[in-house]
Amino acid sequence: MKKYILPLLVAFMAIVASCSEADRCYDSTDTYLIARFIASDSTTIDSLLIWGVAKNDTGWVRDTLPSVSRRYPLPLSLENDSTAFVLFVNGGADTLFIYHTMQMKMVSEACGFAPYYELKGFSYTSRIDSVNISDPAVGPTSIEKPNNEQNITVYFNLPASTQ
Repeated sequence: MKKYILPLLVAFMAIVASCSEADRCYDSTDTYLIARFIASDSTTIDSLLIWGVAKNDTGWVRDTLPSVSRRYPLPLSLENDSTAFVLFVNGGADTLFIYHTMQMKMVSEACGFAPYYELKGFSYTSRIDSVNISDPAVGPTSIEKPNNEQNITVYFNLPASTQ
């Protein structure tokens, strides 16, 4: 009986040691562009619905809170160097095209790889006044930005009829 105790103890210790915390992923590998939407003049944005053009069945964001001015995480394309969103603001629709490059980088051995993007430019339709890039680097930690920081700010020039 005593000759079995030592091998069982060694086997138990080997099993416990193989289940170490180092093999778990605690880092985010989800990468989102952080965007903020603001009216260029004194008009307020009362409602916002964001649709990804590649996704035709569901919207990513729907916000109908008064004075919409929060930060919104938006996924970027893994397959293409551009991503398009249709933005329904106060009942009117605009399209925002985001041009970017993407590179897969190692996060850690446990987490694997995550996409890292570099914003290159934009094109947009009539009611979008301008887009300001405050941080062109988009990685898994972008979602952890402080409340007053984002990757882009989209300014709208809303007509009086949509107020």
